[in-house]
Amino acid sequence: MAQSLLHTIVRDTVIRIAICLAAMLALSGCVTSEAPVLGQSQQPFGDGAKFQFYSLRGGAAHDPSLMQLRWNGTRYTAIGPDLHKDNSLTFHPLDGNDLVAQVIDGRPDHKVEYAVLRQAAEGVYLVNPVDEDDADAATRAKFCAAPSGCRVTTPEQVMGLARATAAKRHPRGALAIRIGDDK
Repeated sequence: MAQSLLHTIVRDTVIRIAICLAAMLALSGCVTSEAPVLGQSQQPFGDGAKFQFYSLRGGAAHDPSLMQLRWNGTRYTAIGPDLHKDNSLTFHPLDGNDLVAQVIDGRPDHKVEYAVLRQAAEGVYLVNPVDEDDADAATRAKFCAAPSGCRVTTPEQVMGLARATAAKRHPRGALAIRIGDDK
């Protein structure tokens, strides 16, 4: 895979994720932007971390894959056997312990995508792509800039749609388990 592993897992588990991460472009309800719209990243995983990812479907965890994150001073670089070298992520507080991941595929002509990470336990996160279909019609009309698909251009749009995704219970998604620091 040439796209972010987090994103690939999210897409696979939400009917074609890690993050909405760059492989989720085929997902009809996926929220995207042409360029990153969220500001400075928080550093919730210190200088780096290793994660084991699983897609969730049918009440079970499937398709394990590994991803490392390394802090480069402004964002995390995603490292893994199937990742493109220009993948990176930023993390932004949503509500409570929830975070929004901004998944950046640095290759030309690739969209930025977004996912909600909900901390289920220490070092354990449920991951779902930010999906316009999680929002009601009024919220979609307010925050989706493009008539087909949902393109966002402001942090307010991303966060409004992320709150709608966080408010839903998702039978599919991804499970991210922190298995250590990236040293």
